Amino acid sequence: MSDASNGSIVVAGAGSIGCFVGGALAAAGRKVTLLARQRIIAIVAEHGLHLTSLEGLDRRVPPAAVSATEDPASMAQAVLILVAVKSPDTAAIAELIAAHAPLDATIISLQNGIDNVPLLRERLPGHNVLAGMVAFNVVAMDDGRFHRATSGNIVLERDAADTAAKLIVPGLVVTTSSNMPGVQWGASPQLEQRNKRIIQLAVA
Repeated sequence: MSDASNGSIVVAGAGSIGCFVGGALAAAGRKVTLLARQRIIAIVAEHGLHLTSLEGLDRRVPPAAVSATEDPASMAQAVLILVAVKSPDTAAIAELIAAHAPLDATIISLQNGIDNVPLLRERLPGHNVLAGMVAFNVVAMDDGRFHRATSGNIVLERDAADTAAKLIVPGLVVTTSSNMPGVQWGASPQLEQRNKRIIQLAVA
């Protein structure tokens, strides 16, 4: 299996965060598949992805540059699987990963909450499962636009393979920590307040 710079990256549960992260990776030339619901698949097929941010990022990913599907068999050649489903769906996505992904695929949780990684590790013995946290919020807008509306980086659990370095592309800043539970606990109140602000922005 080749490394993440050449192999397939699957975003499992591509909502707003997943589309932004996956889009940034695809824009940098990574082979990216969004495992998503039909609504996202239709948006990507018609518009591709349009990534913007409060700092002025403005990048378009054409439909041909990113794949979107409901088929979990898309994980069969994955080098990295970025798990971005809501916490209640973690067990279900773990079952799909176990059934379809190669054992040497690295699994990265980009979910809020501290219970998801232990569950993924329990359900996916033999896989390298890393904790991660996305410290920014993304708003889904019209015509395939996903706007990062707050500052913040992706924090990823430090590992010997330096997996975090493979995700650093324009538009994504990825840092590492050897104490992800502490990072996640410390960030929870701030993320809650940011989520409230994003809801207010989305309905304004």
